Amino acid sequence: MGKEYSYDIAIESFNLATAINRALRPYYNERYDRSNIDQLNRLSSSVSANIEESKNSKSTKELMRFYRIALKSSRESIHRLKFLAATLPGLDDKFGLYLKEMERIKSILMPCLLKLEAKSK
Repeated sequence: MGKEYSYDIAIESFNLATAINRALRPYYNERYDRSNIDQLNRLSSSVSANIEESKNSKSTKELMRFYRIALKSSRESIHRLKFLAATLPGLDDKFGLYLKEMERIKSILMPCLLKLEAKSK
């Protein structure tokens, strides 16, 4: 039997948000990109925060609401990651890894949300 692998989406999304924040700090003083940097920081932490908040959901409807917000934030994070990787020097490689991880988070959230929606009908 192979080694069992556990993926905790709450922990991984938190780790990703903090990694993105740390990677963007050196670029924060470049005024022309500040709005995109701020937005990416808010979006990536929103993914993490909404996944964490979903753990205390009192109903399926409430759980779906948190997952929807996290999914929307992950989609926009992907766009911002691509944009900043293309416009800020030296971020291509690092953001490529972050992009893959955010895609993975999105690919986990989507089927979970679809399953919950089907179940709630």
